[in-house]
Amino acid sequence: MKKHILQIFIAAIFAMTACTGYEYDAQHTVHSPDGNVKVQFMVDNGWAYYKVHYGSVAIIDASRLGFELKNQPDLLDSLQVISTEERNVDHTWQTVWGTQNSIRNHYRELTVHLQEQSKPHRNMDIIFRIFNDGVGFRYSLPQQDYLQDIQITSEITEFDFNGNHLCWWIPNDYDSYERLYRTTPLREVPAANTPFTLRLENDMVVSIHEADLTDYPGMTLKKAEQEPLKMVCDLVPWPDGIKVKGQTPLQTPWRTIQIGKQDGDLIASNLILNLNRPNQLEDVSWIKPMKYIGIWWGMHINKYTWHAGPNHGATTERSKRYIDFAARHDIPAVLVEGWNKGWESWLSGKNVQNYTESYPDFDLQEVVRYGKTKGVVLIGHHETGGNVPHYEKQMKSSFELYHDLGVPAVKTGYAGQMTPEGMHHHGQWMVTHYREVVKLAAKNKITINAHEPIKPTGIRRTYPNMITREGARGMEYNAWSPGNPPEHTVILPFTRLLGGPMDYTPGIFKFDFDQEGLNRVWTTLAKQLAYYIVLYSPLQMAADLPENYENQPAFQFIQEVPVDWDESVVLKARIGDYLSIARRQGNQWYVGSITDEQRRLFNIPLDFLDQNTVYKATIYADDADTDWHQNPTALDISSYRVDHRDHLLAALSPSGGQAVAFTPVSEEEADPLLPIDSFNDQSRKKMDAFKKVRVYGEPVKVENDAIGAAIELKTAYGQKYNGGGERALINGAQAPIRRPERHWQGFLGQDLHAVIDLGDIKPVQSISMRFLQDYYDSIFFPEEITFSVSKQGRQFVVVARFENEISEQGPQVDIREIHKALDSVSARYIQVMATNIQKCPSWHKNAGQKAWLLSDEIMITTRP
Repeated sequence: MKKHILQIFIAAIFAMTACTGYEYDAQHTVHSPDGNVKVQFMVDNGWAYYKVHYGSVAIIDASRLGFELKNQPDLLDSLQVISTEERNVDHTWQTVWGTQNSIRNHYRELTVHLQEQSKPHRNMDIIFRIFNDGVGFRYSLPQQDYLQDIQITSEITEFDFNGNHLCWWIPNDYDSYERLYRTTPLREVPAANTPFTLRLENDMVVSIHEADLTDYPGMTLKKAEQEPLKMVCDLVPWPDGIKVKGQTPLQTPWRTIQIGKQDGDLIASNLILNLNRPNQLEDVSWIKPMKYIGIWWGMHINKYTWHAGPNHGATTERSKRYIDFAARHDIPAVLVEGWNKGWESWLSGKNVQNYTESYPDFDLQEVVRYGKTKGVVLIGHHETGGNVPHYEKQMKSSFELYHDLGVPAVKTGYAGQMTPEGMHHHGQWMVTHYREVVKLAAKNKITINAHEPIKPTGIRRTYPNMITREGARGMEYNAWSPGNPPEHTVILPFTRLLGGPMDYTPGIFKFDFDQEGLNRVWTTLAKQLAYYIVLYSPLQMAADLPENYENQPAFQFIQEVPVDWDESVVLKARIGDYLSIARRQGNQWYVGSITDEQRRLFNIPLDFLDQNTVYKATIYADDADTDWHQNPTALDISSYRVDHRDHLLAALSPSGGQAVAFTPVSEEEADPLLPIDSFNDQSRKKMDAFKKVRVYGEPVKVENDAIGAAIELKTAYGQKYNGGGERALINGAQAPIRRPERHWQGFLGQDLHAVIDLGDIKPVQSISMRFLQDYYDSIFFPEEITFSVSKQGRQFVVVARFENEISEQGPQVDIREIHKALDSVSARYIQVMATNIQKCPSWHKNAGQKAWLLSDEIMITTRP
C-alpha cells in the first residue's frame, strides 16, 4: 500500500513539473524562418528527445530518438550533447519537371553532436531542418573506430501526438501499399504505412513520412506499447529480423512532419523534395513528360491476355493500331505489356520471363520502327513478378536493348511474392535494387515508371528520370474487385501523392465493361477528366481501350491537357471529401475539381488568372442527369468568356467532377461567348437534380418477408461489426461492400446461428443471405452454410447446404450471395447456420488469430 501511494506521489510530482516547465539536462530550440514552427531538442538522463510546436499548438510532444543495435550497446540511453551548429539556408532551384517550375528551399538547420557518456564514447549526430511548412530530421553516424559495421535492430524514433486525432492511413504491409485508406481516430490505428495523415482538434493537418530513402528500409509506424497516442518507427526487416545492415558513415532518411493550417497546405508543401539531394544527372534533355495509351486495360477486363494465345494482347498488329490511334490524337507514346516470352510463368507464381525475346506474334523492332514513322514512341515493360535475382541477371542487356531501339521509358513491375524468400518489397535490399534500376535506366537515357514500388520520398529531384510510380490502389482495382470508392481519390492527394507523382491510370470512358455487372468504375465521366489535373503524374495514361475514345468529344480534353506545369494553386480542399486545383502551363490554366459520394457546389474565384487577359473557359461538367450509378457518362461541354474578376460555380454530382481549360483569346474571339453567369445559373439548378442520385456506400432497400419477424441470435455478434443491432440481419437493407463496420454483422471466432420466427406457418419460396470476404481485415467466407426449416421450432429439416473453399488464391475482397429456391415447403421457423473457419489460415498474415465471419440480410420470400 505504501509503495502504491509513493508511485502516485511521484507521478503527481512529474505531472506538476511537466505543467510548470520541466528542466532538461540540455535543451536547444530552433524556429522556422517565419517563426511559426518550433523544434526543441533535449537530453534528459541520457535520453534524447524532441518536440514540435506550431505557434502555441503542440504537434509532437516529447518523443525519444536513438537506436537499438545488435552485438553492441544501444545508442539510446546514455547520450550527452557535446556541441551544436546552426545555419540558415535560402535558395531557389529549378525543376526538370513537376507541378511548378521553381521551388524555394528555405529552412533553418540545427545539428546536434551527441556522444556516449561512457566508453567507448561513440558519436551520433541528429540534424533538424525547420521549414515554414514542417520539419525534417535525420540521424548521421560518423565513421569511427568503435562503430564501423552496424546492424540496427530498431530505430527508436517516436511521434507522440497530443490528442486522439482523426487519421487517414493504410495498414503497415511490408510488401504492398495497394490498400483502401481508413479514416479512424488515432487510438484505433495499430500500425500504418506512411504518409500517415492526421487532423488535429483545431483543424490543422499533419502528415508523417520520410525523404531521401536511400540504402535503408522503408519506415512504417506502429502503436507504442501502453501509449495509444504515440506512434513509433517500425522499419521493414531483413529475413533474419535485422532492420538495417551497413557501415559508418551512415545517414538515415529524413523523418518528415508536414504541417498545414489548412488541408491544401499539405499538397502545396515542397518539404519532401527540398530534403532530397539536387539533380545528379548532367544531361536531362532526354527526360520528356508525356501522355500515353497502352495495351493494358484490355488485360485487366479479360478482353486480352498477357501471355501468348488466341486472345494475346501484345501482337504486332494490335500495337500498330494503337500507334495509329495515338498519332491521330497527338498522344506521344504507347505502352505494350506482355510482348516478351515467359508470361505463363508469372501466372504460375514463379516468374522467369525473358526480357529481350518476343513472342512469335510480336515484332519488337518492327513496332518501334512503325511508331517512329508516326511520331509515336514505345514504352517498354519489365514485369519481374518479384523474382529479383532473375531480373537482375538480365537488367543490363534488356535496358541496352531498349536504348538501342530508342525506347525512352520503361514501366517496371514487381507483382508477386518476393524472391529470395523472406525479402520484402519495402526492405533495405529492395530499396537498393529499385535505386540501381533508376541509375541503370539513366545511363541508357530511359525514364522509369515503377509499379509495386518502394513509396516515393522525393528521389525524383536527385534522379529526375524516376518519373512516376504506382504505390497505391490504382484504376485496375475497378476492373476485377469491388473497386475504389469515391472517397479514395480525394484521400490520395493528401496521403500517397505527398511523396510524389502517381501513375493512377485515369481516363476510363466505358463504365459497363463487365458483362456480369459485378465490377465498374465508381465515378462520373467528368471526374475521370478532372483526375488529369488533381492526380499529378508527368507520365499520364489515357487508360481505356482506343475504341472507347473514338467519336467522344470529351477525349479532346485528354488530348490537350498538359502533364508538366509551371504553377499550381490549391483552390478548395478537404481530406476525403473534395479537392479543386488550378494548374498553369505557359499562359493556359486548367482547373480540376472532384468530390466523394456527396454532391458539392464550389464557388471558385478566378483571381489566379492574369489580370490583363480575357479567357475562353471550356468546361467539362457533370450534366443535370449525370448519375454515377445509372448515367455516369452524361457530360455537359460548353464555353464561356471569363477574366480574373469572375467566379465559377462548379456543381459536382455525387462522385463527380469538373474539368476546365482556360485559353487566352482576343476581344474579338471572346465576343460571341456567353458570360460565365449563365453557366453559374445552370450549376445552381443542377444541385436540385443531384439530390436524387443514390449515395454510394449506403444500404439498398430490399423486399424481405422476414422484416417484422422475430429473430433469435444463438451466437453473439462482435461490437466492431454490429450491423446496427439485433435486427441487422432482417432490417430490409442490403449492406454495401464499403464501410462494413456500419452495416454488416460480424462474428469473431465463432459461427453464426440465427432462428427467424415468421409468426405463422407460411409457404416459403426462397431463402438467401450474403457474406463478405476481406482477407486483409481477417474476414472470411464461411466454410459451410445450412438453411433449415421447422413448423414448431423444435426439430429442423435441412433444406439446403453450401460449402466454400477458403484459399490463398481466392478473391481478396468479395461478396457472395447464397440463394435457395424452395418448392412445396411450409414453415414458421427458418434456421440459418454459417460455419466460421475460427482462425486465420496458415498462409494468412494473421495466421492463428481469430477470424471474422460477416453476414448481411437474411432474405425470405413467402407466398401469400
